[in-house]
Amino acid sequence: MLSVMGLLRLGLKPPFRRDLAALPALRAWLAVATLVLLVLGAWMLLRFPALVQLSAVAALIVMALLWWRARPSYGRSRGWPPGSLGIGASLDAVDNRDYYREQAARHGPIFKMSQFGRPVLCVVGLSRGRQLLQDHKAALAGASLPYNRFVRNGMLRYMTREFHQVEGPLFRRAFSNVALGANERSVRDACQRALASLGHPLAEAGHDIRPLVRVWTIESLATAFFGFRPDDPRVRVLNQAIAAMNIDRSGGSAWRMAMQTAISSATDVMKEGGRELLARGDATSVLGVMVAEAPDSVENEGRLQNLFFMYRLAVGDLAGALTWVAWQLSTHTEWQARVAAAGRTDGSPRGAQPSDLATRVVLETLRLEQSEFLYRRVVKPIDFEGFHIPAGWILRICIQESHRDAETFADPATFNPDRFLGQAYAKSEYATFGLDEHACIGASMVLFFGRILAEEMCAAYIVRTTTESPFERGTRHRHHWRPGREWRVALEPRTTGTPA
Repeated sequence: MLSVMGLLRLGLKPPFRRDLAALPALRAWLAVATLVLLVLGAWMLLRFPALVQLSAVAALIVMALLWWRARPSYGRSRGWPPGSLGIGASLDAVDNRDYYREQAARHGPIFKMSQFGRPVLCVVGLSRGRQLLQDHKAALAGASLPYNRFVRNGMLRYMTREFHQVEGPLFRRAFSNVALGANERSVRDACQRALASLGHPLAEAGHDIRPLVRVWTIESLATAFFGFRPDDPRVRVLNQAIAAMNIDRSGGSAWRMAMQTAISSATDVMKEGGRELLARGDATSVLGVMVAEAPDSVENEGRLQNLFFMYRLAVGDLAGALTWVAWQLSTHTEWQARVAAAGRTDGSPRGAQPSDLATRVVLETLRLEQSEFLYRRVVKPIDFEGFHIPAGWILRICIQESHRDAETFADPATFNPDRFLGQAYAKSEYATFGLDEHACIGASMVLFFGRILAEEMCAAYIVRTTTESPFERGTRHRHHWRPGREWRVALEPRTTGTPA
């Protein structure tokens, strides 16, 4: 009975319930497993009553071991940090936005937890996390996800040092030299059209802005990555490939076939586009810069697969970040009039932390949301600040929690873009785009498109939230928090002198 109650308690936690609702195969498997256990239990009760008692004793022993392992002090004799490895705590971390801050307050800036059974070392504090990455570089590796298997030689962030030394510099140069400003007019026009579709008299009840943001993100990134104009039919092929891919989970043959088909179709249009860019000497996109510098990239499938997955991940991450920009502006309306009064800027971002107001809105949004964590795998044992971490653990550097450091950011919970006015933060203080050589190479794109959305939104409209909704996330620790699905905004056309 106690074991059944324990399983029921775990099964009632929100992340598990959401998985059951979203995954028919999981529901079916669980139903079959439950039926088998009931039949087996009934058979044992009728034929071998003594086995029932032995099973109960075994269940109690297992529960006692799990309880023992879940104690915060478990592993102290081996030098492990404090914190619970319990399954319940792991599920709580998925659904509690303050979990890691609460654990740091309770146990200190270095603590342990479990992500579905695998021990995780959690570190709060960017200076501390950066030191750990630098001092134990050889003991850490990328925490690869299932989709990595579909990329020849692996994704750039997960590559072995041998391949990364060749591919890394090329990708960094391609992203740093992309001419974002060359297509700024068309990007702004597309943003204005998208916003205009929501700014009409029937908008009083509010709209879900996320589909609009995602479509604009897909089209804009297709231009920045591959040089495809929004009306190019190849953008639709890329969009269909993205829709067919489920990169959050791994599966059987049907999943593998869908992934391979999507990657193949995307690679084909990239090859075609790369040849065209090379022929006309167009080096304004990432692919254009890449083929101009290394013409063999047109036929290098591993390189093209990497670029496509970067595009796929960028679509999700950028759309999420832009949604948070819209949420912050609709929530903190006092900043809208200031962005509108500052006017539009132009060109690619100048520096890692540009000082124009719209970009400061983006930087402050990223400090508070979307930039949440950095993961690595521990491949060799680590000794750090008095703790011993065995190989096989996961390292999570808590970025978002570190960005709430009151010693670095006054009133850290307050949305205040002016904290970036005349202030450039070091990586040990502000690390939205990463802490080491595997930092995000698309940072300029995030700032560029985020600035455009903020400027176009505030220049033409007063944005207000019509329906609030609690923040939510998926069922995995790596999923990002986002505004709730019921959140809605209304866009009222701005007139001269209208207060925000």
